Amino acid sequence: IVSSRLSVCGHTQHHIPPGTVAYDNTLQSNTKEIRILGETIEWEDVFDLKRGEFTVPAGGAGEYLVSAAVVMDVHSYQAKLNKDRTVMSQYRFLLNGHKELDVAPLYSDAGKDSEADLVQASRSIVWQLKDGESLALKKIDTRHALSPEAALDHRITFCVTLLHLDMALTQVLATPPAKSAAVLDDWKYSAPPAMISSTISQPGPSTHLNTEPATMLPKALVTHDCSLTDSCIPPPSGTTSQPEIYTSNAP
Repeated sequence: IVSSRLSVCGHTQHHIPPGTVAYDNTLQSNTKEIRILGETIEWEDVFDLKRGEFTVPAGGAGEYLVSAAVVMDVHSYQAKLNKDRTVMSQYRFLLNGHKELDVAPLYSDAGKDSEADLVQASRSIVWQLKDGESLALKKIDTRHALSPEAALDHRITFCVTLLHLDMALTQVLATPPAKSAAVLDDWKYSAPPAMISSTISQPGPSTHLNTEPATMLPKALVTHDCSLTDSCIPPPSGTTSQPEIYTSNAP
């Protein structure tokens, strides 16, 4: 299933007449490998550009993403009338060359004149396809007396991509290997031997030099100039030859 790949796209620059759209080229390399269940398939065997038809290869039945895009020119010149007229443009997917999938049309008639008449239309669907079935894009004939000629459309693309193979639903998945219980060896905990500390020896004699006890220093004296404050009490005159001092511990 994982070895399958299928995706094709056709493109044409212009298209006018009603009927199945043919394509000038592909948006992908036609040398790209297409594989279904591991088998390589030629690109031309899957998508015929001249006929504009995609065909499901053998073993390719499943769900497909189908998409189309058209730039519609809905106000074109009518030679028979010698004037421009609005022309309705409509496309449908065509199954097996005859069945139109009217549930998913591309349609537009919006365009008031030749200056504003280009409409980008697109449509994508998911469709179940069987082996050998085909899909194409068909332009519907919408001509009438007022617009006897078909509209000129541009840049038409038609793409088909495999999403899921039906074969994937019938595949029996291999039984996964059975799980076996892990076998563990017996293990018994053994406590390590106790750690025995050595005897702590008594402290020896001090090796520091003998020192005398510290003596208290005299109280610090703070010198004040008594001329700067009224709270300063000078000592009695004639008692010292030192400058006037003030002690915070004075009675």
